[in-house]
Amino acid sequence: MREEIVGQVRAVQAAMAQAAEPYFGEWYLDDLRCVVRLTVEFYYFLQDWESVSGDAFELRYAGESVFSGVDSFCSVSGGCRGGGISTKSAIQWEQMSLASVREQFLARYGEFAVETDFDKRCRLLPDLFRLQIVFAGMSYE
Repeated sequence: MREEIVGQVRAVQAAMAQAAEPYFGEWYLDDLRCVVRLTVEFYYFLQDWESVSGDAFELRYAGESVFSGVDSFCSVSGGCRGGGISTKSAIQWEQMSLASVREQFLARYGEFAVETDFDKRCRLLPDLFRLQIVFAGMSYE
């Protein structure tokens, strides 16, 4: 499974970094790679939700990983906006629970995974990370 995750991370990083070069400098590309890695890893974490939901160590590790990427998230969001790409959230924030965050993340990740247009992917990525932040905050002890 780990090889599958690493392969997916590298594939998405490469595709997004190549498409981002006209928009981002090297500093932003490193941050983009970080946010992509955390997002793909979080997707796989949620896929294993049934087996890890009661594991305090796994929840803490996932949350701390997300929190470690907040600076990169801010940088990427700023780079997208600076490149003329809207990062306005499309998330339904009314009532959030771990289950609804998981559901929204998985739905958006499905869109993100198949999208080939950089602008559209760049619009989805901040929302995916916002959902990770909310999830981490809700599950953090």
